[in-house]
Amino acid sequence: MKTVAYKINRLNEEGFQQWLRNKAQFGFAETPLGRVSLCCDEASVLRLSFTEESFQDLSQSIKRNDQLAQQHADAIFQSAFTGNLSLMATDFQLAVWQALMNIPFGETTSYQGLAESIGRPMASRAVATAIAQNRCGFLIPCHRVIKKNGEIGKFRWGAEMKRRLLDWEVQAKR
Repeated sequence: MKTVAYKINRLNEEGFQQWLRNKAQFGFAETPLGRVSLCCDEASVLRLSFTEESFQDLSQSIKRNDQLAQQHADAIFQSAFTGNLSLMATDFQLAVWQALMNIPFGETTSYQGLAESIGRPMASRAVATAIAQNRCGFLIPCHRVIKKNGEIGKFRWGAEMKRRLLDWEVQAKR
């Protein structure tokens, strides 16, 4: 497995709403780590969740397409996904998320280390906040950030899932 930094299509509110109306689909897929939910289109992913979400919070008009979700999930978990991420983000969030994508597969860093990597060594709490806003689990690998004392720390989908992701990456790297 390899570390992949995906191209991020940064959307403003108008572009985001247009994407939702014209392209967005959601679906469920099976992965080596269990069932995931994806909000996506043919060429990009907006969200990847380790829970079953229908993403109806985004729009009531999103159509379900499990086949597309499974295609994306298969590619993602084989490090073969060549699509983009379509996201709304502040400049700071974008910097943090891009730094996350540079953490090697199967390795970890601390919040402090990530803050230092973006040239903001005093911003580890702000980095943690930006990480918490990440809705693209695994693609933007926030699970690779742990506390500097070695504790696993929090994770949107729970500490157990974070541990499973980290363990799976170590095994897949062999």
